[in-house]
Amino acid sequence: MLIIFFSLFYTPYGTPHLSVMVTDNQSLILIDPLIGFCGLSGSLAKRYGERELAEIRNTIPRIAQAAAISTRTHLVRSEYFAGQFTDGNMDDTLANLCVPDANEDCRVISELSNVKFRSRTTKCEENAFSSKEFGNVVGDDIRNGISKFVVAGFLLEHCVKVTAEKLVEFLSDGKIQVVVCTDLTASRVEKYSNGVVESTKVNLKSKGVVIESWEEASP
Repeated sequence: MLIIFFSLFYTPYGTPHLSVMVTDNQSLILIDPLIGFCGLSGSLAKRYGERELAEIRNTIPRIAQAAAISTRTHLVRSEYFAGQFTDGNMDDTLANLCVPDANEDCRVISELSNVKFRSRTTKCEENAFSSKEFGNVVGDDIRNGISKFVVAGFLLEHCVKVTAEKLVEFLSDGKIQVVVCTDLTASRVEKYSNGVVESTKVNLKSKGVVIESWEEASP
């Protein structure tokens, strides 16, 4: 059942603003909206250049809007060890990608500073289930009647893909839907031109993940 609440309040400029809050039986799982993956000062931007983050940057406002109206948004953030993705090569720009205290990569982007997350969990691998706490969060949602998990965030072909697939496996009876919203996830520009993004979507569909927009997921 979908319930919509409307509330009227006034901005500091004296103009009325209509706030719409949507609550239903779905849960929004937001993966790695962190400076390391999304920020222009993060490791990904330093390694590949700001232009490669164009699709990621364009996705952030839509994620912020979705999180603002969702009553159940879970944050999953990464903390990795030095050299985890560079075969130990500490001279690579990605050597300290989301390594705690090495830089500001692990910080949530400022665009989401006002979001009230229902939970915050930390993972150390692509798979969010590498955090036992995340498994507990999913279990709590199921017990509370959630019938749809919407997976969003970054990067599509890595943490989003792996977590969505593992979520389908975890929900093995098929009664609860797992959705990846195409407009709430993204990757580097190169991954669109070389076909990785499209092949990732095809692969996800073959694993039982629904691919649709946020509007379709939350009619």
